[in-house]
Amino acid sequence: MAGYAYQPLDLPHETRVLTVAPGAAGTKLIGGLSHMKMDSPGSYDALSYCWSKSVTHSQAFDLDTLQEFAVYGDGVDEIRHLTLRETLGDPNLDFFYVRVGGVLPPEEITLDGSAVQIGGELARALRRMRDEAEPLRIWVDALCINQSDLRERNEHVQMMGRVYASAAAVRVWVGDEVGIEIDVQEALRRYWEISRELFAPGWIWAEAGRKLFAHPEGIEIEWDLLGDFLRRAWFQRSWVIQEVANAKELTLWSGGLAMPWDFFYEAISGLRAMRADGIMGHPTGVKAVCMMGSLRRERLENGGGPLSMPLLSLLEELRDFESTIAADKIYAVLGLVDAGDRVPVDYAKSSEQVFTDFAVGRLRAGSLDVLTHCVFSPRPSALVDLPSWVPDWTRPGAVEPFRIRGLRVSAAGSTRPQVTAIDAVAGVLELRGRLLDAVEAVDEAAHIPRDESDDMIGFTKTNPNGTSPGFQTPQERNALHEATQNRRIKASLDNIMRNMVFQNGTFTWEQYEAAWRTFMCNRTRDNEVPGPGYGPLWEQYMAFFSFDGRDPTEILQEMGVEPTPFPDSQKPDWARQEAHTGNSPALDTGASCEAPEDDFGDSLLRSVTAIRRRGGGLDKKRRPEPVENESELYATMRRTFNGAHSKWCYRRRFYRSREGRYGWVVDGCRSGDVVALFYGCDYPFVLRHQDGGTYRIIGDCYIHGLMDGEGLGAEYPEETFRLI
Repeated sequence: MAGYAYQPLDLPHETRVLTVAPGAAGTKLIGGLSHMKMDSPGSYDALSYCWSKSVTHSQAFDLDTLQEFAVYGDGVDEIRHLTLRETLGDPNLDFFYVRVGGVLPPEEITLDGSAVQIGGELARALRRMRDEAEPLRIWVDALCINQSDLRERNEHVQMMGRVYASAAAVRVWVGDEVGIEIDVQEALRRYWEISRELFAPGWIWAEAGRKLFAHPEGIEIEWDLLGDFLRRAWFQRSWVIQEVANAKELTLWSGGLAMPWDFFYEAISGLRAMRADGIMGHPTGVKAVCMMGSLRRERLENGGGPLSMPLLSLLEELRDFESTIAADKIYAVLGLVDAGDRVPVDYAKSSEQVFTDFAVGRLRAGSLDVLTHCVFSPRPSALVDLPSWVPDWTRPGAVEPFRIRGLRVSAAGSTRPQVTAIDAVAGVLELRGRLLDAVEAVDEAAHIPRDESDDMIGFTKTNPNGTSPGFQTPQERNALHEATQNRRIKASLDNIMRNMVFQNGTFTWEQYEAAWRTFMCNRTRDNEVPGPGYGPLWEQYMAFFSFDGRDPTEILQEMGVEPTPFPDSQKPDWARQEAHTGNSPALDTGASCEAPEDDFGDSLLRSVTAIRRRGGGLDKKRRPEPVENESELYATMRRTFNGAHSKWCYRRRFYRSREGRYGWVVDGCRSGDVVALFYGCDYPFVLRHQDGGTYRIIGDCYIHGLMDGEGLGAEYPEETFRLI
């Protein structure tokens, strides 16, 4: 830091602490730095904040065009014509400049007699937090670390967790006021009051959410403004993860208003459980608050020990967070993980080199898990060039790897990894495996949002007919959002049904069973292989979402599909039994229907699968008997079939392979890509041919029938894959 003479530290045993002198509002910042032993630091607070600006927008605002502002209150009542830039520093209008994402100009602090320039965000935080009578002892990274000393920066990254854990309290500076703070606090207050009425014994979160949105007080809550608050830059910053997770006590500051973290976290996590993040426009801060709160709770419960989540999984969970230096995506969480999971900190390396070295280290340790985090993304990267086999942690992923979702499969059986060459400089990885199949068609009708604004389309911007919705109650927003989502699901399922599963105008039991099992990735949410009783639930799912109450049988008939009869020996157990008896299958846990009894009961299965099948074809002559409680029926269905589908297939695209297999791939996969397994890796991959016989990883995938070692058969050629 220019203008200040730092004294060397005894690293890693000490750091510095800032003491800010008392001062009234508007007076100069004065303070000093002193060395602080980490073994006996005394009482101090630590600051968590954004260096650059506290509000970010996807669109840029014109700061230099004259605009009209109405100013009133405190004896003032007038119209002013100013540019947004000119509102900066105005006691009545300054919040406009902050709200549109204006960068606050640097200011000076007198530090031990020397004039030192600091960022505008830090200056405002210190002004707001200092006391008029007592000095403020606080740790601030921009001042307490000599930023021009590379070795000191490297050492402090390793110490950061301890610095925040030793602080008496962490003060979070979300940013200066933007004119919504009172409304945000009022929204949270109203939520807490209403929630006392909603949480009757036995209620579930989703039901409480519906009650919340219909409550007279709930309608009055400023959901938009709460969403705006949760979009502030602090909630997207990588470094704040460990700053919060290590904190003993936390307070959120927004301008002159302060809020206890525990109150804020409980409110936001409760709203997320009620699915209220949609009402707020899906701000990224909702997930951030819930993630940080969960990690902090674990740290407090285990006495400040390392998290149970390994570094690789933590990096995947935190993809949406941002950092000025890409390498900080890794460095910023090292203070939370086990020492054996950490990597060396070296700011002399480029971020590309840091990411590559991290991947190489994992591969040389004998694990291919890092490859499952390599996902093709159309989103821009902060890095210049990275091999496809190195995860780019700067790119938010639209989809999580199956490994993170928890799908337990073993595509490569009990084989061990066979890495034959790693050239980190050339960006080449060679490893052995099997070529399984190739992609023939991908469902491009599925809607996969590319960013937060894309996910908001349909319930905050326009109606389906393109008109402006105007004012909407929470119920109306939810209804419009749900209608939009259902319309998108219908388009996708209709395409899958007509053009991919039964695209050749024929029906076979193999197609039918492969399709419904693929929709569950052949696993329940508890990773059990589903029994045949789940098949009819696929029909109900398709009918409910896609065909306005008509099931696939009727759609097939409209398409002119003639079911292909099969001998009884080739039919699924439930279909064979029904053909013999003329009744619905025995819907219990007997030999003819292996569905787990804890997933659904006899009454549900009797209702859902009362479908008559004759001659191997589907002919729905007899409708299910009405059930006493249809909402309970569909709720149970969501907990079974739809629950598995949403867990495994979320934001993935359905595809058909050249050999007629079905599966799920990441967004960006296309016809002609190949499907391969690597020895020693549980999940298959989609690869794309490149020049010179090389491949690029597109992402992990599901391919039905080849997820449990079947791809090791002699019919699947062995190959050395050269990845770039």
